[in-house]
Amino acid sequence: MPPIVNDGYLYFTGAGINGNVYKYTESTGSLVWSSYFQGGGLPAVNNKRVYIDGNNGIYAFDTGTGFLNWQTLTPSGYAGGGIIALYADKLITSSVVLSAETGTVVSMIGGGVQSFYGNLAVQNQTDVLSATDLTSGTIAWRFTRSGKASLAPPIIVNGTVYSLSNDGTLYAVDAKTGRLLQSLNTGGGTNSGSEYDDRYLGLAAGQGILIVPSTQTLVAYAP
Repeated sequence: MPPIVNDGYLYFTGAGINGNVYKYTESTGSLVWSSYFQGGGLPAVNNKRVYIDGNNGIYAFDTGTGFLNWQTLTPSGYAGGGIIALYADKLITSSVVLSAETGTVVSMIGGGVQSFYGNLAVQNQTDVLSATDLTSGTIAWRFTRSGKASLAPPIIVNGTVYSLSNDGTLYAVDAKTGRLLQSLNTGGGTNSGSEYDDRYLGLAAGQGILIVPSTQTLVAYAP
């Protein structure tokens, strides 16, 4: 797992079913502390805690001492060890939203959370792009597109969700309502043979330009 950098320190987890989370000083490489947890997963970090989606629950370790602040057991059948997102005062996994302060479960959501807008989590789910209210867990809107969703996560720019299908269609959807604003054929798909390959073909935006990748081309749009 790649390290997470926060306030001059590196945080990362060890490989394997049972591993440790480590804190190192960025400038010297010296170990500050290590703590045991069960499972893998990429940590999320703020100035108070290190959060990890483990195999048997969500862990919160104190950034200063490495002591376990709290652990929340996850529902039966929950597959941990994934990426956990820290957004505002909430922790979001693939199916659970928790309070970052206490670990209390706020709501249950479906599908892989990938982008956020206000209190909405925007998700790619096969042929559907959807938004879920983080507090209630209810679906705010759904948009059905042609083609299976690329594993590249959607991005949100100025209130517009941009999502790419594996047939090369780029969709622009209103983040509040899910209304289709525009769709474009980028001229190439993102399916490169393995379902895992195109997760690295992420959309990007900056300085008024939207960058859209496919298997053989890179296209720049001015939204």
